[in-house]
Parts: sequence; C-alpha cells; structure tokens
Amino acid sequence: MYLISFSLYILFSLILTVCDIKKLHVPLFVLIISAASSFVLNLFLSRSLRNEFLFSSFFLFVQFLSVYFISRKRLGPADMIYAFNCGLYLSFVQTYIALTISICSAFIFLVLKRKNKFLPFIPFMFAGTFSTVLYSLLSKRELLLL
Repeated sequence: MYLISFSLYILFSLILTVCDIKKLHVPLFVLIISAASSFVLNLFLSRSLRNEFLFSSFFLFVQFLSVYFISRKRLGPADMIYAFNCGLYLSFVQTYIALTISICSAFIFLVLKRKNKFLPFIPFMFAGTFSTVLYSLLSKRELLLL
C-alpha cells in the first residue's frame, strides 16, 4: 500500500515540478489535492510508522515556515505545503537526509546559474525526497534478499 501512495506522490510531484520550473508558480489546487490525498492514504494505509511520518511532516512544515518568515517571504507558501507532503513519506532521520540533498543541490544550482533571482525549490525537494525513499526501499529489498 505504501508503494501505491508513493506512486501517487510521484505523479503529483512531477506535475508540480514541471509547473514550478516553467512558471515559478504552482497551482494551489493541485498542491492541496496532492497533500490531502497523501495525508489520507498514509493515515489509513501505513499504520506501522504513521506517527513518525506525521511528526516528520509537521517538522518539515515548521522548518519551512520559519525560513519563510526569516527570509522575508522569499520562500513560497507552496514550498511549505509541499514540504509537509514530503514529510509524509520520510522518517525523522530520512527528513534530514532529504533536506540536506535538497539544499545542497539547490545551492550547487545557484552557484552554477548566478543570474537566477528566484529558484524553483519544489524540484529540489522532490529530488531529495525521491532519492532518500528510493535508497531506503532498495536497501530494504537487498536486506530481504540475503
């Protein structure tokens, strides 16, 4: 069931990533549908780590909310909602790994492309979350094969 929910997350994330790259704007209704469907699916389907996933979601949301106010609202509200959505698929430790991957890749992009004043951050969050979850799933699969 986790794979069904994560597949839906990938589908919505690809749509949001393309919109964020092309327009530097994300359709709010798609973002809310994505977050709500992920929340409901994880709430009812993944009972084993449900509390940890919810804690990670709220932790990421609060982190991005604080960055939103510290940076004088240069971070978009869509990034905060998407961060909540990402946390639904990450354990607390994976949250730090995904956040590190996201921030480092965005920093490298900013250094290479200095002319950009605005940065679409959702693609970097998607890359960090996707790579962290994929690594976690693959390492568990290898453990099962032993």
